[in-house]
Order: sequence, then structure tokens, then C-alpha cells
Amino acid sequence: MRDCTLGQLIRFYREREQLTIKELADIIRVSELKVLHWENDETVPKPIMVARLLGALRISDAEAPLLFTAVEQASRDKQEQKEAA
Repeated sequence: MRDCTLGQLIRFYREREQLTIKELADIIRVSELKVLHWENDETVPKPIMVARLLGALRISDAEAPLLFTAVEQASRDKQEQKEAA
């Protein structure tokens, strides 16, 4: 799990909870497209959405640092892409 992208982690936790993209989107009050963008590593969720994901996906305190690390890495990657463009 340590080498997974943020999107892969979100998908893993969603599937572990046996939720569809629509169900997760409804729980955290975002569009299905937004969840899909996260899972495809196209966008990075904002901090408030990360907090909602933690609850909706029942991510434990032991698992949370892995998600936080993935969010930080994805944010750095997106920033580097912007700077390179």
C-alpha cells in the first residue's frame, strides 16, 4: 500500500467499504465526477474533503498517515506539473 497513489488508496478504501462511486459521493456530498477525478489522480481533494473521506471510508487512526502522506505527495506532484508547464 505504501507505493500506491492517492487515487489508488481512495479506490482501495472505497471498495473495502463496498461503496460505489455514487454512494461515496452522496455520503461526502460531492459529485460522482469529483470522486472519479480523485481516483484517477486527476485532482487532489481539499483538506475538508480528506476529513470527510476519513470518516466515510472508516479509515483508522493507524491508516490515516498513509492517506495524509499520499495527499501531500499528490499536491507536490500537481504543483511541479504547474511549474513545468
